[in-house]
This record gives sequence, C-alpha cells and structure tokens, in this order.
Amino acid sequence: MDIALLSMSMSQSRVQDQVGISLMKKAMDNGTEQAGRELDMLMPAIPGLGETIDIQA
Repeated sequence: MDIALLSMSMSQSRVQDQVGISLMKKAMDNGTEQAGRELDMLMPAIPGLGETIDIQA
C-alpha cells in the first residue's frame, strides 16, 4: 500500500468518525430537549396543586 492511498484512507476514516460524533451529539441534544418538554408536561397545570395535604381527623 502506498503512502498516498494510506493517507486518503486515514483521512476518510477520520471524517467518518467526525460525522458519527456529530450525529450522536445531535441525537443527545434532541433527547435532552424532549426530556425537558416531557418534564414540563408533568408539572401541574394549577400552581400549588398537590403541595399540601389536609390530614385533620
């Protein structure tokens, strides 16, 4: 294998690694955003609802 072919192969491999990392970062960012939206949906619609319990007997 000559040096030029080896260099091109290594460069292509490096680019593929960078693309894979970029896609993984994007997927993680999307997951974080979606988790935030789901947490917002779980928050009560009426502020203060369910924060206190009346236990007088």
